[in-house]
Amino acid sequence: MNPPPEAAPDLNYRVHREPPPADPKRIFNVPGIVLFIAGLNFLFFGLMFFLPDRTATLIKLSAGLIPSQFTQGIEANGGFLRWASPLISHMFMHMSSLHLALNMVLLITFGPPVAARMKGLSKVGPLGGIGRASMFLSFYILCGVAGVLTTVLLDPRQFVLAAGASAAVAGLFGAMVRFALNRATLFGSSTAKISPLLSPTVLIWSIAVVFAVIIIEVIVVSGIKGANVAWEAHLGGYFFGLLTYPFFERAAKAYS
Repeated sequence: MNPPPEAAPDLNYRVHREPPPADPKRIFNVPGIVLFIAGLNFLFFGLMFFLPDRTATLIKLSAGLIPSQFTQGIEANGGFLRWASPLISHMFMHMSSLHLALNMVLLITFGPPVAARMKGLSKVGPLGGIGRASMFLSFYILCGVAGVLTTVLLDPRQFVLAAGASAAVAGLFGAMVRFALNRATLFGSSTAKISPLLSPTVLIWSIAVVFAVIIIEVIVVSGIKGANVAWEAHLGGYFFGLLTYPFFERAAKAYS
C-alpha cells in the first residue's frame, strides 16, 4: 500500500527564523536601538532645559529646520553642513515636554514591532546585530528626512521651525501597516508576510491616516491659537515608510 502523499507546502507565507524569546528582565522588552533613539531625544531635551535661555534658543534655531530658510540654498545658510544638518537634527529636538512625551510614547509603541521584524530576519552574530540596528536607524532617520522635505515641498515659504520626531514615528507606523496590521497576522511576529501596496489592508489604513491628519491636525489643532502642527511632515513620513519598508527588510536579510 502506497503511503499517503505529502501535503503541498504553503507558498503564500515566507518562512523566517523566529526571533529569540523576549527577556522578562528587560523593561517592556524594547529593543536596544529603540531605547538608544529615545535616549538621544531625552538627552537633547535635557540639555536644552539646563542651558541658559539664549544658548538654548540659538541651538534650537540651528538644529531645527525653517522651510523658507532652507530653500534659500547652501550659500545663504553658511555652507553645506549648516544647510543639511537640520534635516536630521530637527527630529531629535522637541519644543515642550508634552511634545517629547507624546512622540516617545509613539516611538516605544511603533518602534519595537519594526525592530523585532528586522531582528527576526537577520542571522545571529555581531555583524547581523549591527546590520539590523543600522537598517532600523537608517529607516527611522530617512522617514524623518522625507517628512520634513515634504513640508518644504508643499510650503516652501513657511517661516515656522520644524522640530520633533513625529514624521519618523509616522514612518514606523507606515512600516507596520505593510506587515502587522492585517486580519491574519494582527500585530504578528516576524513570520507575517508583507501586504501588497494596493491591498485592502494598506489602502484602508492609509485612507484612515489621511483623514485623521486632515480632521485632527489640519482642522481641529490648527484652530487652536498658537498651535502649529506639521501635518505635511506626518503624511510624508508615513508614506515614505509605507513605500520603502520592504527594501529595508530585504537589506536586513543581507546581513549574516
